[in-house]
Amino acid sequence: MRSTGCAPSPKKVSVGAVLGIGGGKTLDTAKALAHFMNVPVAIAPTIASTDAPCSALSVIYTDAGEFDRYLLLPHNPNMVIVDTQIVAGAPARLLGSRYRRCTGDLV
Repeated sequence: MRSTGCAPSPKKVSVGAVLGIGGGKTLDTAKALAHFMNVPVAIAPTIASTDAPCSALSVIYTDAGEFDRYLLLPHNPNMVIVDTQIVAGAPARLLGSRYRRCTGDLV
């Protein structure tokens, strides 16, 4: 999610919820959008290499695509939907990177 103009624009439409489908950046964008719109968010990850689906945090990027800041959210996503066939079908390098990240988080 880019840091410029993310809060004002979403308020121009009325929605009941936000659904994010994809990887880390997409899911972070959905969570931040739902936060600014004050609606529930459902997350559907398509890869298992990120902890974005369940975290109460969104990473904000500059227009150049570089890290800007973390947006700490008041709660975790309202719903996480996982299609195990899609996640299990992800490239092995993505699954492996997730396992290494989990192990690193535990140390």
